[in-house]
Amino acid sequence: MASDDVIMVDRAQLAALHEQIKALRAQLDGLSIALGEVLAAAPPAAALGTAPLPPPAEPAPLVEPGHVWSAEVIPAIIRGAADSRGQPQPVNGVDFHTGRYLVCLNAEGGAELAQARPDPRDLNHLHKQKLRSQESHLGVVEGINEDDLAQSRWAAVVNAEESTELLKHLTPLIQHRAEQQGIRLNPEHLQFRDGERCGDWYGRIARDAREHGRRWLELPPVLIYRVGDDGPETASRWLSRHGVAMGPVDPRRGVPFYLMLAGRPGPLVDGDTAYIPFDFQYQLDQFWGVGRVCFTGDAGGHVLPDYTRYAERVIDCERWGDPEARLRREIVYFGTKHPGDLPTIETAEQLISPLFADWHPDQLTGAARFSFAQRLFLADGDQAAYRQHTLTPNGPATHDALGHLFGGADDGRPPAILFLGGHGAGLQQGTVAEYAARQGALLCQGWQGDGDPSQTHWFTADDLGADPKVAGMVAVLFACFGAGSPSEDQFVFGEGQERPKIAPFPLVARLPQRLLLHGSLAVLGHVDRAWSYSFQGEEQLTRQSQPFENVLALIAKGKRLGFATDQFNLIQSARSSNLAQLLEDMRFGRQVPAFEVTQLWKARNDARNYALLGDPAVRLPFRAQAPQA
Repeated sequence: MASDDVIMVDRAQLAALHEQIKALRAQLDGLSIALGEVLAAAPPAAALGTAPLPPPAEPAPLVEPGHVWSAEVIPAIIRGAADSRGQPQPVNGVDFHTGRYLVCLNAEGGAELAQARPDPRDLNHLHKQKLRSQESHLGVVEGINEDDLAQSRWAAVVNAEESTELLKHLTPLIQHRAEQQGIRLNPEHLQFRDGERCGDWYGRIARDAREHGRRWLELPPVLIYRVGDDGPETASRWLSRHGVAMGPVDPRRGVPFYLMLAGRPGPLVDGDTAYIPFDFQYQLDQFWGVGRVCFTGDAGGHVLPDYTRYAERVIDCERWGDPEARLRREIVYFGTKHPGDLPTIETAEQLISPLFADWHPDQLTGAARFSFAQRLFLADGDQAAYRQHTLTPNGPATHDALGHLFGGADDGRPPAILFLGGHGAGLQQGTVAEYAARQGALLCQGWQGDGDPSQTHWFTADDLGADPKVAGMVAVLFACFGAGSPSEDQFVFGEGQERPKIAPFPLVARLPQRLLLHGSLAVLGHVDRAWSYSFQGEEQLTRQSQPFENVLALIAKGKRLGFATDQFNLIQSARSSNLAQLLEDMRFGRQVPAFEVTQLWKARNDARNYALLGDPAVRLPFRAQAPQA
């Protein structure tokens, strides 16, 4: 027999076996469904004369909420001696209990930190890809309408080890987004078995990621993330598993443009693999529109009913008949300015004030062209000189004023967009529950600078009260840890040192969680520290608020949040590439002043680690309105 004949026989046998396996699998699925129906119709155990099974015990928390935890000491390098550029300068972020700055930095210290651990090569490659792909349409490839989910597509992403209880609580939103994409759902595909993990469920309905891509209009829009023995999947590896490379997005190739990560951002204890790391979110967000939903309790575990509540609030908002009866078509700018406090002085004068006085009313680029009104809550509420303007705030940036805004102001309607700049809280010591509740709390006007703050100066999730009026709102929080916190410091460590521990586990801040729970569509903020270079650029030019202007304009225009926030990714890629090139030149002998290295390093840090919390496909509910002439 010729070798070719042997090969043909083998292929035929394999094909026949494959068909038998498919038939057997279909029979098993049918038996499983039939057995489930029989069990559902059967009388309870007590009626059969047997003792009923006890209810399942609540799982013990992996972390004890009352355990007292302390952050590791920040390396002394950052509080070095004065240099030719002056004394070490404070960076945004204040200790919740002491009111002391979390970090002060001088030029030599910053230069050492920049050179300690440069970005890995694959991340540098990703940033260069992003820069090469800059086109007017951003994100999706030309010809795909990012506003039409039938074209741009949407999926929830869950960890394979998560219980399907998480998917069960997100089912309303999964069904809603499937309908918007034209997916014909089989109800049986959203039936979950007791004790089943998401990866096992996915194997039952889709078998593998590439088959899902081929059958996109038949299966639930849910994709699986994995943490293996060699660590968590990178964005590139995850995309490769789906048959897609990093680059401008064509959703028809198998991965939708809008991806909603559902899950915790890191392990609670050693051996915990049921998470989707922040790093994956940052990397994937370079080209895709990525958001995260994460609702957790004092021990860091899921609060599952909150996922359903958020899903229902989003769906309800998208079905409002008269949005302007529920939501003010306005942007509120809220900025603190503490005595002698350089970070908030710069934020107030170079970010909040330019946005309010220069950009917003501009009929060519500002939010006024979409008929958005504006209000200003600044410092102590007194008139302030700004360039050729005299600013007259609507009120001070106090705790009470912020609570009043979250309470619906005077008519029960929140602003469509809240833009807030100030200090966020970083704890140096406290119980695990305190870290979960207070990391990223907002420091309001009244604090007098470096020193012990009053409890009334901090705005925490508990200060929202039981019934805040925030439905339909989008919040932008420019504050340290405003969106969340990693467990390890991402920036401040010396050569040969391990990253200092700054939190008991990676977490999403409680305040944005609570805002989403009560109906806010999305929160954009910093994970880790915020720096002033978002509005100063690498050369420390003043009033460089263009990145925020672009994001706010796209949100006001009615763009989906995952698309509107892409400007930050472009800036991160540009600054990261510039820093990588500078450090490479230094390794080959180029002499660069420490101050220049520090400036670029801090500018890169500031563009990095913005995270969108919430469904990236949400958008303000106002009807599309043409810009005013």
